[in-house]
Amino acid sequence: MLGMLKYPNDFQFLKGMDQLWYKDNISTAVIADNVGFSVRQQYIIQKPTAKGTFLFRISLRHNFRFCDDYDKVVYGLKHGLLLVRQDSDNAIFRANGVAAGKVNLSRISLFMPSVTLSIDAELNLVKIIKSRETIQLPFRLRHCDQAIVPQNTTFDWRLGVRTTEKPRYIIVAFQTNRDGNQEQNTSLFDNCDLQNMWIELNDDRYPASNYSLSFPNIKFSRAYRDAATFSCKFYGMSTLIHLSGISPGKRFKELKE
Repeated sequence: MLGMLKYPNDFQFLKGMDQLWYKDNISTAVIADNVGFSVRQQYIIQKPTAKGTFLFRISLRHNFRFCDDYDKVVYGLKHGLLLVRQDSDNAIFRANGVAAGKVNLSRISLFMPSVTLSIDAELNLVKIIKSRETIQLPFRLRHCDQAIVPQNTTFDWRLGVRTTEKPRYIIVAFQTNRDGNQEQNTSLFDNCDLQNMWIELNDDRYPASNYSLSFPNIKFSRAYRDAATFSCKFYGMSTLIHLSGISPGKRFKELKE
């Protein structure tokens, strides 16, 4: 799922990135029976230290696409990153019978490259600043919203969209009995026998025609096409992912756009 939505096709053949195209094939934390876990084992912490501490580094563009929208040098401004963590440890995935896991974050550091201007470049930059020329700073905002689906066949989900924002893409995923349970694999999603879905924005409807899905009858090719072409439309990638790892039928685990 992560590979299909975020990375170009070439990434699946790179060492250290190919594990993103091996999805979990079971919902429990049995590593020996789980293809995705077995592949990722060589890239994750095998055993914590005696004090139970760990240290790791991650590139923000792999998670948040940080600094992707504006790649110019920013002069005289400070970069800031605000992280909001949930007050629970539900993101931990543990085996049945193992004590509940807990993670304590003691320090987070953000490192940004610093550019030193030459004298000529600094003089030209000062001229631009004095001219008070307006420079557009485009950005993309990601927002995650969760809602409990009612026990009926149809329901409405009101989106909290501001008038100054224009939604480009909305990705919807369903999960059953996974929230707040460390013994369930939250990286897997359920189809919930979804039959149709659309977005109403002002007077427009997306998509214009019904999906007419039927997971028991393996009818979801149009919705899968929308999800598979997301990286092409959003990030400008021209090649579809070959190894997306779709499981058809009632245990279809991928996202629907």
